[in-house]
Amino acid sequence: MAVMDEFKTERASIKNAPFKVKIKYFWDYYKWHVIVVILAIWLVGALIHHYATYRPIGFHAVMINSSNLYPDETYADNFAKYAEIDTEEYQVYFDTTMFLSSDYYDESTMATVQKLMVYFSAGDLDVMVCDYGNSAQYIYNLAFIDIRSILTEEQIQKLEPYFVYADPQLILEIEADRESNDLQETYVYPSNEEVAAKKDAIPVGISMKDCTTFLHYFYPLGGEDVNLYIFQNTAHPEDCLEFIEFACAEILK
Repeated sequence: MAVMDEFKTERASIKNAPFKVKIKYFWDYYKWHVIVVILAIWLVGALIHHYATYRPIGFHAVMINSSNLYPDETYADNFAKYAEIDTEEYQVYFDTTMFLSSDYYDESTMATVQKLMVYFSAGDLDVMVCDYGNSAQYIYNLAFIDIRSILTEEQIQKLEPYFVYADPQLILEIEADRESNDLQETYVYPSNEEVAAKKDAIPVGISMKDCTTFLHYFYPLGGEDVNLYIFQNTAHPEDCLEFIEFACAEILK
């Protein structure tokens, strides 16, 4: 019997078969078609949902080695209101999922280094809050701006006692090593106190040790003082200034 004749005979016998037999027949012959259709519908639905609900980043701060003591979005919402960022159009994101250790290179540190590299390369970061020890490598890789460049003279005067500095001489040495392809695996970074004593020291951050409201929301897990830095390629410098005013309100009052 020809294949088509056999197929027609089988279809004819199914017409009068019980419902369960029909279902089994359908599933045996068409299950992959059904699965493909379901997956296609799910994919289209997911894409529609993504584009319908997607909001670009309006402000992105990474809080290294910090825990959000309030797991809701209270602080982000309060800052968005202060900075007049429309949260229906933009996301305001305070990321407390990143962990760094200058003592050992574990999976969490590796993941954070990779995420920071990707976000920074894409220009998707505005602010980092981190202790000095774990931020030093980023300071001397020129990840942050001279903090004075966005502050008013009055703000500089009030914040100067809290400045975190970079040593321009060490920056030049590292740049020279980079140009000669002789970068060391590790550098000995001077303490902030050592650098602050130099006349040409560059302020790149602000100590948040007296920013009690901020620390009420974001607790440093290592118990160390944390500093606020602004990324060189931030897309939102005005909002970064607003964040300094918001987070450092106790210092600036």
